[in-house]
Amino acid sequence: DWRKLGMWAIDTTNPNCWASAERCVMLLMQTSAADCVLIQETKVRSRPDDPHWCKRRARVLGWHAETSPALCGANGGPSGGAAVLAKCGYGLIKHDDVVDDILQHRLLFSWFAGVVRGGIHVGSLWLKDSEGLSDLNHNILRAAAVAITRLRGPWLIGGDWNVTPEELTASGWLDMVGGMIVAPCLPTCNGKIFDFFVIDRALAAAVEAVMRIEDAGSSPHWATRLIL
Repeated sequence: DWRKLGMWAIDTTNPNCWASAERCVMLLMQTSAADCVLIQETKVRSRPDDPHWCKRRARVLGWHAETSPALCGANGGPSGGAAVLAKCGYGLIKHDDVVDDILQHRLLFSWFAGVVRGGIHVGSLWLKDSEGLSDLNHNILRAAAVAITRLRGPWLIGGDWNVTPEELTASGWLDMVGGMIVAPCLPTCNGKIFDFFVIDRALAAAVEAVMRIEDAGSSPHWATRLIL
């Protein structure tokens, strides 16, 4: 019904890896009614022989993808990585120059040709877990604030924030970026609301609904959907 009314759906999800995104979030990538999906913690590192393999895989599933590679973690495995997906047919362009390279595994912005005339800027963000608003997470938030100042037009960020909406509000960061939180009322990870959106206040009047997606299949996170 919302699609017939000309509305848009944007999902945010942390499936913990790209393989899980294909397997568990297949509902999003193949049969989802969403127009755009923001993914955190893909754990995909660039392959020297085929650096764009996951983008090609997304295309097979009917999506245009922009990605940022994971880093090598402390235990030698991949850490972080982000992706922004748009249904094939919608324009999507990665912003390569708004986030410092050192933090691109936790923060990715792209331009999405939807929602309003001229499109919007969409971001996928992943704060470090179990640290609250630590120095590292403050650095990621500052990088997001700097990136926002470099964008022209409305924006939104979907993320696994690893802090609650109340904690993020208390940090003062929302006032810094001119943003507002749009979060579901149900927990999204281990009894807490960690997966939600921060949107440009200029988009406030466009918000129709936000909800936890019950059947996306990822664990321990539920995906969250924003209707605009």
